[in-house]
Amino acid sequence: MKRTFALLALLAAGCMALFAKPLDFVRGGEYVYYLDRRGQMNFYRGFLFASDEENTVIIHRSVDLDTMEERNLVITVYVDETGEAKIANVSGHLEKEEYTFFQTIPDILNFLAFHSICKDEITCEVKGFDDEWDNYVLVYNFGKLIPGFGFVSITEKGADNDKGYFLNRWGLIKNDSEVADFLKLMPRDFTPADRQADLSIPNKKTRKVTMNKMKATLDENWQSNDSEGQPGYWLSLSSVRDSQIMIEDFANIFPLNNEEDQLSLGKLSVLSTQAIKPDTIYAEKNKDGLFVSFDVYDENNFVSYMQFQIKNGKVINFSTFKDIYEANYEYYRKILNSVK
Repeated sequence: MKRTFALLALLAAGCMALFAKPLDFVRGGEYVYYLDRRGQMNFYRGFLFASDEENTVIIHRSVDLDTMEERNLVITVYVDETGEAKIANVSGHLEKEEYTFFQTIPDILNFLAFHSICKDEITCEVKGFDDEWDNYVLVYNFGKLIPGFGFVSITEKGADNDKGYFLNRWGLIKNDSEVADFLKLMPRDFTPADRQADLSIPNKKTRKVTMNKMKATLDENWQSNDSEGQPGYWLSLSSVRDSQIMIEDFANIFPLNNEEDQLSLGKLSVLSTQAIKPDTIYAEKNKDGLFVSFDVYDENNFVSYMQFQIKNGKVINFSTFKDIYEANYEYYRKILNSVK
C-alpha cells in the first residue's frame, strides 16, 4: 500500500479551493474525465472548471480514442435569472462538421439542467435518477461526493451496461502550469494486478492503544507510526505497510460540527485521492457522522481499500491492501468497531 490519504495534510496545504461560481457544487481548479461510449462513440472527454463572480469557464478536451484526434474548447457558462444554466461563449477548435467532438456542448446543458432538477434529492449516497425522454430513459447515478458534474455514470435503462458515459479520473490543479498536464491525460486502467502476497495475519496478543484521545483494540502485529502527521499504527507483513489506522483531529482547522462541513470534507477526500475506481465509492450518513469508502489503484494497479468515519468530531482513517482486507475481513472489522 503506497500511502493512505491524510486529510489534515490536504487541509493544511490549502486544497479547500473555492467553489466554482455559478456552479456552486464544483470547486475551482477541479477537473474530471469521462469515457463517452454512447452509441458508436468512443471518446475521452475532460472538463477543467474555473470561475469569476459571474461565470464558470470550462476548459474542455475531447479525444477520439479510435483515431486519437482531439479538440480543445473553452466554454463559458452562466446561470440566468431563472436559475437555468446557459452557454455564453465557445472558443477553440470549431470545425462544425465534426459533430461528435461537439456533442459535449449540449451535454453540458443537459448535465446541469438535470442536476438542478435533482439537487434537493441528491445525497452523499450514490443513487440513480431517471431522466425520461420520448423513446428511452437515462439513469444518472448522482452523489454529493462525486467530482465534476456529480455523477458516476449515465446509462440507458434496459440497454447494454457497457454503453454510456462513465467517470474515469479526476483531480485538482493548483496553478496555471498544471493545465498542460490536464490536457495530456488518457484513460485510467482499472484492471487489478495480483500482488501474490501472503495474506495470513499471525495470532498475537491484543492491546489497547490511544490515538487523539480515542481508544482502539489492536494486537502486537501493529506498530506505532506517526509519519502522516497524526497518531497512527501500521501493520507490516508482506510489505512495509500492509494496513494503516490513524485518528485525525483538526477541529481548530476545520470543525466538523454539521452535515455541510462533513460533506465538504468527504468531497475533498474523494477529489484529492488519485486513482479511485469511481464505481467503488460508497458513502452514507450514520449515527456517528459520515462514512466514506472506496478502492484506490496505485501505479502498479495494486488495489487498496480505504475508508474514513467521522466520529466525535474526529476522523477514523483506515487503509489496507484490498486482498488482505478481504481475506481477513472479520479481523479488520473487529478492530474498526473497537474504536471509541
